[in-house]
Amino acid sequence: MPALMVTCPTTAAIIPTGIEIEAEDLRVLPRVTAVVHCPACGEKHFWTRDDAMLDRPELHTRFVCVSQAA
Repeated sequence: MPALMVTCPTTAAIIPTGIEIEAEDLRVLPRVTAVVHCPACGEKHFWTRDDAMLDRPELHTRFVCVSQAA
């Protein structure tokens, strides 16, 4: 099962949240603030589902915006 990851705001390292979740369940996570102890910098970081990503990029749905000049 893919792991839920967030970015350390201090080091920009991708760190684990300790949560494993299927890709289709990511969007139904509640929008609450969670905390994770960061192994990269040793601090606590707060995150929401909007900050999270899966450790397997091929599972992400990508949206491409294309703008056309008139």
